[in-house]
Amino acid sequence: MGLLLDKAHGLTIYDVPKGGGTTIRMWMTYNETHNLNLKTIGEGYVSQDVDSYKHLKNRYLVEWFRPTSGTKIAIKRDPIKRFISCYKDKIIREAVDNRTASWTIDKIIDDFPKALDKHPRIHNKKNNIRYLKYHFAPMVKHLGTDPSYYDEVFWLSEMDTRIKEYLEDTWKTKLPPLHCRSQEKSKSITLTDTQKKKIRQIYKDDYKIWCP
Repeated sequence: MGLLLDKAHGLTIYDVPKGGGTTIRMWMTYNETHNLNLKTIGEGYVSQDVDSYKHLKNRYLVEWFRPTSGTKIAIKRDPIKRFISCYKDKIIREAVDNRTASWTIDKIIDDFPKALDKHPRIHNKKNNIRYLKYHFAPMVKHLGTDPSYYDEVFWLSEMDTRIKEYLEDTWKTKLPPLHCRSQEKSKSITLTDTQKKKIRQIYKDDYKIWCP
């Protein structure tokens, strides 16, 4: 999630939270170090280890959208699917300090974004970005409002095909199959029509600009 700077190739990768960011970061680490710095979190979740974060220091930027130079690509995801994935990962699985363990989907969508603003955990102290608010924020906050700004825009569903092929062509290497932070083993969530309607309203700009 955020901006990932590949200075060697003049490339900036913009991706939204729960939009394949961990996989992209691991591929970049692998391309540059020839190592897959992975750690298993349980229930099918695989994520970065400390060495990978250190390797990408100052190039993995957790912040809101801002223009950069060079080639830019973006990864987008259906807002409702992204909302469910974020809820399962950040509210249910992480349950930060047990403060979110009892949070329902309705609590979030009926008091959006105030409920997330009140959460004390900060993701980026310099820019005062709150952890949960950042994850649930609409894609326009992460990708901007002009798709033509990007040289390429991908769907998350293209991670193993077009995105992987694009990066392999850019980096002149073969990348390993990888699916980090998989939720295949987690409990499925079925939304009501009312909940879907409310979520579509929250992300109305995303549907208008990024998923028309």
